[in-house]
Amino acid sequence: MTAPVVLKFGGSLLTIPDLMKRLEAVIDRLRPSPVLIVPGGGAAANIIRNLDQKLRLAPEKAHRDAIAAMSHNATLLCRLNKSLRLVRNHGEAQRVWSEGHSAVLDADSFLFGQPENNTGDSLPASWEITSDSIAAWTARQWQADRIILAKSCDAPETNLSALCQLGMIDRAFATIVGHVRTEWLNLRSSSGCFVSISS
Repeated sequence: MTAPVVLKFGGSLLTIPDLMKRLEAVIDRLRPSPVLIVPGGGAAANIIRNLDQKLRLAPEKAHRDAIAAMSHNATLLCRLNKSLRLVRNHGEAQRVWSEGHSAVLDADSFLFGQPENNTGDSLPASWEITSDSIAAWTARQWQADRIILAKSCDAPETNLSALCQLGMIDRAFATIVGHVRTEWLNLRSSSGCFVSISS
């Protein structure tokens, strides 16, 4: 089986009216590569972030709640599209890919539900680590060919450091993604262009 492509799916994209049509078009363009979709936490994660700013939640608690929001959106995507399959680990993903489907990561189960996925110091409980870096960490763990950041806007820069400085990607991403090829996709745009992001 060829190396997978990780499609980091921004949570804000869930509000696109023709979301499934656009998502399926992207998956079709990536074939025959197996696809792992890693959804962001979207509005729910933003609520947790705002609560943390006001109430100063315990970092570990806020981190877990934001990741739980990612898993909720993963389940939602699978309900909306029957060709998508929820997976908790690499083995389940391989089985899904062999059946001709695309996999959607249950981030909470993957990161915390299985002893072999101890993230340790690789992913500290901090707002410095968002779903972007979780997707990058997964891409490295699963030896992905590339990671595509599907967002709601065009990339204002094509350099990772610049995008981190602008807050378009979290600050830990550049370090965590390593040498995995990174691309940007504005899923709301009709052009559907993959833009290469340099390190």
